[in-house]
Amino acid sequence: MRRRLFLLATILCLLCGLTLSVSAGRPYYAIYDSAGLLDYEEEQAIKEKSTAAMQEAEMGDVEINIIITSHFEYDYSDAIYSTRVLSESQDMILLVVYYSETSHYYEYEVVTFGEAQRAISMTRQDKISDAIYDDVKAGRLTEACEEFITLSAHAYRTEMEIRVPRAIAIGVIAGAVGALIAVLVVVLSYRKKKRSASYPLKEFTDMHLTVANDVCTGRTVTKVRLSSSSGGSGGGSRGGGGGRSSGRR
Repeated sequence: MRRRLFLLATILCLLCGLTLSVSAGRPYYAIYDSAGLLDYEEEQAIKEKSTAAMQEAEMGDVEINIIITSHFEYDYSDAIYSTRVLSESQDMILLVVYYSETSHYYEYEVVTFGEAQRAISMTRQDKISDAIYDDVKAGRLTEACEEFITLSAHAYRTEMEIRVPRAIAIGVIAGAVGALIAVLVVVLSYRKKKRSASYPLKEFTDMHLTVANDVCTGRTVTKVRLSSSSGGSGGGSRGGGGGRSSGRR
C-alpha cells in the first residue's frame, strides 16, 4: 500500500512539475524598429495591450518579438542577426516587417522557433499571418503589432490547453498499460514455473512382511493377596490357591 501511495505521489509531483514548467517565467516581448516607423506612444500602446495578453496566456519563457527593418532585401535570419540580441535558438514567435523606403511597400513574415514552434501549429501560424495582412499592407503597424501579439498569445494558450491534458492522458494510459503488462508477466511466470518432481512412492516404498506370527513384546503380572474370614472349621469354605490372578497386557 505504501508503494502505491509513493507511486501516486511521484506521478502527481511530475504532473505539477510539468504544469510549472509550462507556466514558469515572465512574459517577454520586444520591438526592434530600426526603420523608425513607430514612435514612443505607439510602442507604449502596443506594450500595454500585449503584456496583458501574454500574462493571460501564461507563455512562460516563450517570447513574442517584432522586427521592423528598412532593409527590404533581408530575410528573417538577417533581421535576427541585425538586432545583436535575438537568435534562432530562442523560444520565440517572431514577426518581421520589411519596409521599402523607395516604393513605400511592406512585406512581412511570421516565424516560430524552439518551444513556440512545437506549441503553435502551422495552421494557427498561417491564420495569424492572414489576420494582420490588411494592417501591414496599409502601413498600420501599431494595429498590426497589437493584433499579432494578441493572436500569438491566444494561439499558444489554446494549443497548450489541448496538448497538456492530452499529454497527461497519454501518460496515464501508458502507465496503466505498463502496469497491466507487468502484472501479466508476473502471473504468467508463476504459471509457467516448473514444480518439483513428484516422488515415486509406489516404486520405492513397497513393504514386504517376512514373519506372519504375532510376537508378544511385553508382559505385566499383578499379584493380589486375599484375607481369609474367621469362622468354624467345618462350617465355612476357604478360597483355594490364594486368589492368584494374572493378566496379559
